[in-house]
Amino acid sequence: MGIRLFESHRMEILAEAFVATLASAAEEGDLDPLRPRTVIPQNPVTGRWLSFYLARRTGISASLDLPLAGRYIRGFFDRLHGPASGTLHFDRETLLLRILALLPDLLPLPAFSPVAHFAGDEPESLRLYDLAALLADLYDRSMIYRPELLLAWEEGLGGRDDDPVGPEGWPAVLWRLLSGPDRPLHRARMMVRFLSGEDPVPPEILPPALTLFGLTGMAPLDLRFFRTLGERHGCAVDLFFLNPSREYWGDVVRSRRREETPESLQPYLFRGTPLLSSWGGEFRTVHESLAEIPEAHRLFFGTEPGGLLGQIQEDILTLFDRGEEVRSGRIERKEIPRADRSVEIVSATGRVREIEMLRDRLLELFAGDPTLTPEDVVVLAPDILPYAGIVRSVFSPGISPSGGRAGTNGGEGSAGSSEDGDPRIPFVISDRRETDASPAFQALLLLLSLPGERVTVSHLVTLLAVPSIARRFDLGGQKIDRIREILAEGGFRWGRDIEDRSEVAPSVDTHSFFWGLDRLLLGYACGPEEAPEGLPVPPVAVTEDPGGEIAGALSRFLWTLDRHLERLKDPHPAREWPGLLATILEIFFDPAEGDPVLEILFALPGEIREGFSRASFDGEISSRWMGRHIARMAESREGRDRFLTGGVSFGRMVPLRSLPFRVVCLLGLNDGEFPRVHHPPSFDWLAARPRPGDRSRREDDRTLFLEALLSARQVLWLSYLGRESRDGSPKEPSVLLREFEDVVAEGFTGEGGEEIQKQILLEAPVDPLSPSHYGDSPDPRLHSFSRSWREVLDASRNDGWKAPVFWDRDLLLPMPEPGAAGILLDDLRFFHSNPARFFLLRRLGFSSRAREIDLPDDEPFSLSLREILKGLDQRSFEVDGIPWPPLGPLQLSEGIRHKGDHVGRIGRLLGLLSGEPEAVEISLELLGVRLVGRLSGILTKTEGGRVRVVDLWPGKIYPSHQVTAYLEHLVACRGIPGYVGTLLCGVVPHNPEAFLFWPSPPAEGGLESFVEAFQVAGERPLPFDPEISLAYIRKIRSKAAREVQEGEEETVGRQAAMRAWDAPAPPDRDEGLRDPRSLPTFWSRRLFAGRPLPLEPDFPSWAHRLLDPLFREQQILLLPKEAR
Repeated sequence: MGIRLFESHRMEILAEAFVATLASAAEEGDLDPLRPRTVIPQNPVTGRWLSFYLARRTGISASLDLPLAGRYIRGFFDRLHGPASGTLHFDRETLLLRILALLPDLLPLPAFSPVAHFAGDEPESLRLYDLAALLADLYDRSMIYRPELLLAWEEGLGGRDDDPVGPEGWPAVLWRLLSGPDRPLHRARMMVRFLSGEDPVPPEILPPALTLFGLTGMAPLDLRFFRTLGERHGCAVDLFFLNPSREYWGDVVRSRRREETPESLQPYLFRGTPLLSSWGGEFRTVHESLAEIPEAHRLFFGTEPGGLLGQIQEDILTLFDRGEEVRSGRIERKEIPRADRSVEIVSATGRVREIEMLRDRLLELFAGDPTLTPEDVVVLAPDILPYAGIVRSVFSPGISPSGGRAGTNGGEGSAGSSEDGDPRIPFVISDRRETDASPAFQALLLLLSLPGERVTVSHLVTLLAVPSIARRFDLGGQKIDRIREILAEGGFRWGRDIEDRSEVAPSVDTHSFFWGLDRLLLGYACGPEEAPEGLPVPPVAVTEDPGGEIAGALSRFLWTLDRHLERLKDPHPAREWPGLLATILEIFFDPAEGDPVLEILFALPGEIREGFSRASFDGEISSRWMGRHIARMAESREGRDRFLTGGVSFGRMVPLRSLPFRVVCLLGLNDGEFPRVHHPPSFDWLAARPRPGDRSRREDDRTLFLEALLSARQVLWLSYLGRESRDGSPKEPSVLLREFEDVVAEGFTGEGGEEIQKQILLEAPVDPLSPSHYGDSPDPRLHSFSRSWREVLDASRNDGWKAPVFWDRDLLLPMPEPGAAGILLDDLRFFHSNPARFFLLRRLGFSSRAREIDLPDDEPFSLSLREILKGLDQRSFEVDGIPWPPLGPLQLSEGIRHKGDHVGRIGRLLGLLSGEPEAVEISLELLGVRLVGRLSGILTKTEGGRVRVVDLWPGKIYPSHQVTAYLEHLVACRGIPGYVGTLLCGVVPHNPEAFLFWPSPPAEGGLESFVEAFQVAGERPLPFDPEISLAYIRKIRSKAAREVQEGEEETVGRQAAMRAWDAPAPPDRDEGLRDPRSLPTFWSRRLFAGRPLPLEPDFPSWAHRLLDPLFREQQILLLPKEAR
């Protein structure tokens, strides 16, 4: 009986010693297979690893009880004192609510002035909640690290070294109010009484044997608790301590402290190895506490150090300061061969490149060592969430996260090869909560934050994009892009109605949600036909919603949201919130079977009711407070621990996870991100008087880096973002990585005298298509295993390579059945504006989804003259409105004046009568089919005759506009009696107001050519594109073409068309970033991929047939100079 200490620098040696203790206990008859043996691992992963090791070593692993230290201590005190209900009032979440109830009455007191400014003046401020959360965390930590201080505050005792505020300070006053006069049995009191021996311990609650395995760090009093069990109560306690060094190193000091000491005293301060003295704070605390245990088994043995990694670990084991020895001249720097890649640092330009470089390195390791398996590899990052999606796409290319083999069950990847031949690596992603990045959870938080806030259309889209919400309101069959389009067409911007908008700022009803809803409902009532006059708002008809299902669903959603916002506008008593929350979940979310996040959400009301009841809390809570409380509850949930469940393990950098892996990889070692920066509040009494063993986030990260270094058996792979992806400017790595590089540089040198930092550092190329990845670099470390990237690179290098042909010219589709009405003029117009687009969308059924619709949350503050003129022409001001006074009306009047002047110039140019343009129905017989449709914009001239004006001004005239305007001109000449011509107005190069005119009558057979082209495109692509074909015809008709030899005109024209084909028009500067599909030749490039359109045999003939008459008949009308 008593305490035995087993210490080693290797977890495997400690596990072997544990197996030996079990074998010894079995021989002595002390191992009862029916009674679980209590083993307290450092963390759950260590317990799982020990179980696996025991099973591999002995063939069985059973009857092991593996509680964590905190849970075991709580269970022990429950057995000692009975079910102590008083302790429930002191768990962290209950403390938060109790503090939240007390603070409003305490903050006005003078004693609380140091924290009153933190909470602010508003009673419902979130800062008050945040203050209560900070104080709850501080008191919870004090129960573990300062229990005597809390008891002293309860008794009003002062004079303690660890008390920065005294018994009358506000923390002590608040704690006395929390603890009350009854001195309840909270954890601090039970721990102090147990350690002092005040409470007798019945033998029946003591375990016969207790094992603490993989010990690297623990709160000092918790460690005293377990030692007291063995030293005072006769329990057999075995401590398995992972000690980085076999020497005593409790007195080592950091390099900075030694440098700050007077030079005469420096020889008395021992630095040891700098990495251990700087990063081993957690280890040192345990090391000092266990140094005097008499029965210690020192198990420091193993293989000879090999490579740079082994030498660094050996220096730590022997406490050897290699840098100091080199500086003193006693030894030389050790040379590391270039082939040694046991330590590698990669500098990348982004997270994707980090993961791509990691994948190639792992594939190289697997290829070079058949005994290495994915289970031998661990990859850690300060935050694994930003990497999760990248890991899925890079490690399992071509596999959907929701599609079976990869990404199922939390992101597992399978082995094998993807469809494009890239090898896949099996993996698991751990340490993620179900609520992390969950749209449903984020939607609930948004619903709780909206009451009293300015609600915008972006909030509507965010909510409706959540599948469970869309299903609840019967919008599950609608894609969110279409919903965005409908909201944009309806003019939704912000605010429910004018009353709601007026609470934020003086406003009008235009662009409110119910204003937009009225437009949708009127559009359903009026249908797609022209709306009658006198309606309160201009209607918007949704073409695919003749039954009004979409409009009705949006109406139900908006009215539900309106009632929700009104209901939660004011705070509610805590006792009402479980019911309110249940109502919110019921009316907004459709629970889908098997969705773990929705199961968590629908369980929240019960958890909150239980928490409020436990804290006896019934204060007034706003919806924003409730949202913050739910978010905090989610953060306190443990992430899914999936380490050692198969494949490469990806996880978060968590302290005390010192398991051995053959390959250890650390991602995201960036400056400012690791070690994590934590600034304690000014009222943190623990930080004001620190003690050895206190938890510190920054010290935890230092210890974690040391643990990773010690856990690697063959390879330590480190990466950081070393350059800006935009301009390539250098970025600094983590201070810990710089410190590691400095220590390595002090004691080691590269092959041939090369600096060791340069030898172990690998600069990742910015582009995965870099030739250096595929044999063009002398550095073999850059070799990539990506076959798909290699094929693309090889293709770009091969001058003879051609893109695959998309459409074989010999392939014919069956001719479509003619419609009952014949050919629609709208279809003919749409076809000739872009024949390739028509063929891909109408004949092949390709998706025509446009670019993302811009949904502004605000009305325009001002409009450019061009925007105003376009708005007047399209009557869109009835929908979008104009900027608010005084700027909006002034701009509108200026636009009306400019538009009136423009219309007047057209009237004078053509001699038009005043009056509104008319629309004429068309019905023609052509080539055995009927052409039907409507032509608008028909005006009458003063001397008689009718003309059509196609006014694009102030927009530009593109080739497609010329082709469709000429097509409509041909139709008007056949179908409108007395028709004399067509005018096209717009902006062309070097002319801000151009007038293109085609007079009547046109050439014979022109309209038949357009109809025949439409019929030909029913079975195969038509080799015609307005942009490319016009470039051909312009060149043929140019002076340069007339000067070439006879018969060479077509060659010159094709060359001009090829130049237009190879150089697509860039996006307009004033239109921002355009979708590639808006480029004029986008669709032709897709349809004629692998076989350029200008090289098609029939390209010249169709260009001549359709465009020669257009150019022959086209006139450019000029105004008199004084009228321009």
